[in-house]
This record gives sequence, structure tokens and C-alpha cells, in this order.
Amino acid sequence: NRATMLAVADSMAAAGMAVVAIDMPLHGLTGDETNGTENFYMADSERTFDLDLADNTTSAPGPDGVTDSSGKHFINLTNLLNTRDNVRQAVSDLFAVTYAIEDLTAGTSSFDSSKIYFLGHSLGAMVGTTFVALEENVRDAAFAFGGGSYPKVLDGSAAFGPTISAGLSAAGVDKGTADYESFMGAAQTVVDTADPINHASNAAVDRGIVYFEIVGGNTGSPSDLVVPNTVPDGNDSSNTVPAPLAGTEPILALMGLTQVNSDQAGSDLKHSVKFVVGNHSSLLSADADLVNSEETNTKVRTEIQTIAATFLASDGALVDITDDSLLQAAP
Repeated sequence: NRATMLAVADSMAAAGMAVVAIDMPLHGLTGDETNGTENFYMADSERTFDLDLADNTTSAPGPDGVTDSSGKHFINLTNLLNTRDNVRQAVSDLFAVTYAIEDLTAGTSSFDSSKIYFLGHSLGAMVGTTFVALEENVRDAAFAFGGGSYPKVLDGSAAFGPTISAGLSAAGVDKGTADYESFMGAAQTVVDTADPINHASNAAVDRGIVYFEIVGGNTGSPSDLVVPNTVPDGNDSSNTVPAPLAGTEPILALMGLTQVNSDQAGSDLKHSVKFVVGNHSSLLSADADLVNSEETNTKVRTEIQTIAATFLASDGALVDITDDSLLQAAP
């Protein structure tokens, strides 16, 4: 939702950049937040529509008297066309924001509306890949922890995979069966036109790209548990059927990115930066996880935000690495 920009706004401002953010379809504030963003809740105007269709604790169908969390219904396995069109709408909304920036900055010399950049995290990186590929006014982009092939990314996700397989199992379609994989194939066919896997190569044309990935491996720190690096990955415990175009790595390959763990300078740089510690939330949060301390995750968050801000502020001309101990060595 739009409030997540507050986690990166200071870093971007320090680099001389203003940040504009919007809610994706079926995302927004619920008013139940406890981090201060609840003060920005707008009754009857949120893109969540204040829906209460599921139990927020168990995810079981049926209202529980609490507004469902932001993004809860963005992926809709019972209506795949709805899922596809949520992605399309998100991309269209970003087009609208891009063309509104000139009006927003009219009459002031404080902002240069010709210098528009994109920073996307998780689903925002996935939707953002499609958007950037189609929007020539975006000069450079930074992506954190996205991937390609929506259905199999969800299937192979340690965080979402069990929910996906349980939902399909309840409908009589069990993981590991031909019917299950047929559903995955059908789902991909429906969302294919909006899937980042089909736009990644174009997203990297005539602009700089820096892409962050959590690969883990340091002191038992796992790779990304939400958007897997590959499908399956090292976190998989359910014999997920392989999907060579699913996950983060296929996107990096299609964009033609070179992995780095040291400073880079040039023009329209195209690089990936892979972290051996941290987690899927590390662009935004420094909270401790099951393996990494708050101190470690603070270092990761600072490194990611600094690299992203410096890269975008330099017009895609600089990847500035401060702490290479957090990074996987480049091959």
C-alpha cells in the first residue's frame, strides 16, 4: 500500500529525490495498523473497499468482523481473469501517476518532472517490471525481491505455497497430480500477457537496472521465503514441480543483469546485487527474523536503500557498495 513508501522516503530524500506512491488494486490501509499509518486511513475511500471476506487469523472463508489485510484478495484463484486484470489495472495506474507528475510539479522549480525513476518491492517489483517495460518515461529502475511467472512463484513460495496447495486440495486438486499442474498451466495462460516474465527483457532496454535478491547462505540464513529465487528452491519441502521460468533468477537472466559485489560506474548499468543475509522485507524493515538479528537486518536495509537511492540519483550510472560482507561474491 501507499504507506510503505515511508520506509524508504528518508533515504531517497537524502539523495535529493521525492517519492510518490499509490495503492495497488485491493491494497490500502485498514485503519487497524499500529505503526502510525492508521492515521492516514480514509474511510470509504480505500482500495481494499473495507472488505471482510476471510478470517484474518486462519484465512478461512467468512467474515470475522475485521477488515481484511491489504492485498489479501489481489490474487484470486477462483477467478484468474480477476487476478490478471488486477495486474493490468496496477500497471495502468502507474501510467496515470507518471503522466500526473508533470501537473503535480507545475509551477515549482524544486522538482524536475523529466527525471522519473521507479522503485518496486515484491509484488511491486513484479508489476513494476511490466510497467517499466511499457513506460518509456521511466529513466532507470530499482527492483527488490520480485520474480516471474505468478502461479508457480506462489506454488513454490515457502510463505504462500502451503495456502495455495491447501486451497486447491479443498477443491479436489492435490499437489503433485497432473490436474494440479494443469491448473498451474491454465493459470499461467490467463495471466501471461501481464506477467513480468514476458516483459523483463524489454524493461532493461535503454535504461539502467539494479535488482536485489536474497540468496541466503550465511550462518544458516535462508534464501527469500516469499518470492523464491528459483522454483523449486532450497526451501522447498513439498516436491514442487520445477518451473524454469519462475522465480527471481529467470528475470535477472532475461534482463541481462550482471551480478556485482563491488562499486560500478558507467551509464545505464544493469546489475544484480545478491544478499547472503536478510529477508523478503529487508528493503523496508530491519526487524529481527528467525535467523538474523535486528543489527544484521539494519545493515541489510541500509545497504539496499543506499544502493537504490544512489543508483537512481546518479541516473543509473553508479552502484555504490558499502558493506560487501553482506553480499554473495560475484562469479
